[in-house]
Amino acid sequence: MATRGLAAQELSQIGVPKGEATRLAGLGIRAALEAGAELEEIRGHLRAIVRDPAAVRPHFADFAAAAASWHAVSL
Repeated sequence: MATRGLAAQELSQIGVPKGEATRLAGLGIRAALEAGAELEEIRGHLRAIVRDPAAVRPHFADFAAAAASWHAVSL
């Protein structure tokens, strides 16, 4: 599944789990692209959220909330 420029495999390499997290990341990616963000900027936002879910970025609040939940599970 490609997400307008980012394939599921790339999302996985960034650290986005498959399933609901990928879907939420896709929603954020689409919103960011529609707002004029570049793909490299979006990749940076996703990496930051995967490292630290509290690092909420514009368009990625739902993804960050999901990331916080899987971070809590992995602790």
